[in-house]
Amino acid sequence: MAKSTDPLTLVYDEVWAYLETKSAFTTLVRASNRIKFSGGSRTPQKDKVSTFDLPEIRLIPVAMSFEDIRNSSSTSFFTQTLEFSIATGDQRLTENDMIFETQFTLIRCLVDVNAALKLLTWPTTQRFIGNVQVQGSQIGTSEADLNRGIKGWSSLVQLEIEYYFQTSDLAF
Repeated sequence: MAKSTDPLTLVYDEVWAYLETKSAFTTLVRASNRIKFSGGSRTPQKDKVSTFDLPEIRLIPVAMSFEDIRNSSSTSFFTQTLEFSIATGDQRLTENDMIFETQFTLIRCLVDVNAALKLLTWPTTQRFIGNVQVQGSQIGTSEADLNRGIKGWSSLVQLEIEYYFQTSDLAF
């Protein structure tokens, strides 16, 4: 399979690549528990979860905003929201690297992700990323989809990304 060159996939893959350079993240979340919806597997999410599968983090695209897609005569703009879904399978807040430590580690690792994303270029040498912000986090125990039936804390941390393009680069 050829590597995608569309800007949305470039950003998605770069967020994962950036996180995987952070030893605090890779130590806490095993490689098999980093659920990526890009790449070779059509079904990357595990059907059944065991103790060794937690904590688990999924990165899911959840929203795009085109409110002002053509913001000037020559540039276009939109935002995308990616959501980190954290599942712990543990009802304790602080034991065994669970929700608080997982949340805090993720936030610490994302502090400078904007610097990495702003280096991306498309279609050739044009940088296209504007502001990147880590948004507030929701936390709870009722996310059955996240924990796949295992009772435990889960959290949603959002990353909002601004994309800017020359409108001529977007035209076919």
